[in-house]
Amino acid sequence: MSGIESNVFFVRAKAILKSCPECGNPVALSDIAETVECSSCGSSFGVEGKMWEEALGLLHNPTLLVSATEKASQGKTVPPSHRTVKGTRFSLEIDHECTAPQCTACGKPIELPASAPGGQLFEVRCASCGSRNVYSPPAPWLAAVSPSLTHVGRAQAEAAASAGAAPVVMTCPNCRANLTLTPDSKRLTRCEYCGASVHLPEEIWKEFHPARKASALILRIVPGPEAFRSAAKAGCVIGVLGVGWSAIGAGMGYGGLSMILSQRQSEGWVGGIIMMCVGTLLFVIPGALMVFSTLDDYVKFRKLAARFEKA
Repeated sequence: MSGIESNVFFVRAKAILKSCPECGNPVALSDIAETVECSSCGSSFGVEGKMWEEALGLLHNPTLLVSATEKASQGKTVPPSHRTVKGTRFSLEIDHECTAPQCTACGKPIELPASAPGGQLFEVRCASCGSRNVYSPPAPWLAAVSPSLTHVGRAQAEAAASAGAAPVVMTCPNCRANLTLTPDSKRLTRCEYCGASVHLPEEIWKEFHPARKASALILRIVPGPEAFRSAAKAGCVIGVLGVGWSAIGAGMGYGGLSMILSQRQSEGWVGGIIMMCVGTLLFVIPGALMVFSTLDDYVKFRKLAARFEKA
């Protein structure tokens, strides 16, 4: 069971780094990791923990999780959300959507255990395509920046297509000797005959290291009672703003009514009527809608916090 009743939510996410700091090409990510490798140039570099914290913080927003789950249960279409997090050297782009547990390889629904103990790895095989979906607990650094995340689900990685690629022979540009290259060869390799550094051409490198696509991850999220209490408090703040917004409109309406009552000629009434209409349409009504909407959310999140605190 997942969703509001069980306090267990699943989010399907794909992440990509907009540009490698070394070669400028996009880097598709297959995991949430501190260090990634660019498939285009082979360079490795770190991803700031703050970037992941900002990106995943939105995914763990109880307001968004509950709203998307409620819409899905009503048969409404909930489009995926897109978020860009800018770092010092590159940008992290992430697409995510609330979902039922599904195979990360084929997207078909899969059955997960009723409970998943924290800190333990478990595996589910997809009945449709046979892929192994491994749910592992987050690394310590990831658990620190994302406390609501209990497991990261991913399809079991298959052997790389380049692993069995045939060796390629190219000529050393310095001594003209034949160099035998394999998928294990570095992008900047050294000639075994003359010692010159040889940069592998793009076509050979891509043959050994084809461009990767971003792998879908299934994030198992269990927000604690405090997360729902925080959402309720945030709703209170918005509700107070709604009251203030309505008060501005009420003040404009009162001013317009005063203008009408103080003017005996119809010319003076026009300005008062316009002020009343503007205050009502732009301030009173939107403010009242904000108040009623956030009041409903406040009650809902307080009840959820109390329920899961007792669980």
